[in-house]
Amino acid sequence: MKLLSDLYLENEQGEEVLLKKDVISKFYVCINDINGVSQVLNKKGKPYKTRCRILHKDLGMVLVKHRFEEVKGWLNPSSNKIGFKSWKK
Repeated sequence: MKLLSDLYLENEQGEEVLLKKDVISKFYVCINDINGVSQVLNKKGKPYKTRCRILHKDLGMVLVKHRFEEVKGWLNPSSNKIGFKSWKK
């Protein structure tokens, strides 16, 4: 999965200053540890097409760069049917 996180740097006063926003990093996670998925809304109230929020058992709420429908398909494999189509002549 691709994890979106913000990168902070500590200044001389000990305060954290935002260095870079939405840094993409990869992490490995077991699909069985994901409890739920939700859409992320932009400033206009519309859902992002390539971002969603997952509820992970150990990490908590995590923002990832994957489509909502894609992650929802991982959680419900019975609705995501993969196979071969039989061709008739």
